[in-house]
Amino acid sequence: MLIFDTETTGLVANHTVRMAKQPEIIEFAAVMINPGSGEVVEEFETLIRPKYPLEERIIKITGLTDDALRAAPWFSQMANKIQTMIEDSNAIVAHNASFDCEMVDLEFERLRRAVEWPLKICTVEQTVWIKGHRLTLGMLHDHLFGLRHDDAHRAMADVKALARCVMEMLRREMIWL
Repeated sequence: MLIFDTETTGLVANHTVRMAKQPEIIEFAAVMINPGSGEVVEEFETLIRPKYPLEERIIKITGLTDDALRAAPWFSQMANKIQTMIEDSNAIVAHNASFDCEMVDLEFERLRRAVEWPLKICTVEQTVWIKGHRLTLGMLHDHLFGLRHDDAHRAMADVKALARCVMEMLRREMIWL
């Protein structure tokens, strides 16, 4: 099972908006977990250089800066690794999977490629019943463990918090693979 997260330059626009105006991934992180044991099989994270300077609001949300991303690889340089991780998985899990998967799809569309997604599990959609509304990752973590996840909006920190949540949700039979 692959648990992943992206940090981006913004939200996905309507698909009538040209590709150059769509957001870009600036950070990708993933952990491959054996769902039976909870063992982390593989970890991967990378910053990704965007084509355009970051907006101030994105810098405030993520803490990433243009300077931090200047030496990062382009998405095209990371595409094979990301695609292999996704396609070699029996399932992917993300908190707001529709957004993260769409961002990956946009990046691959720019490369005139496509990802073949395995089973997708969205922890936002799977947990609406808890409070009757969409939970942030921090709220879900708090519900499951009584502890806030305050290191939000950095991809690997979010992935590791989500991995803890997913393993607990599997244990409590709140989700199934």
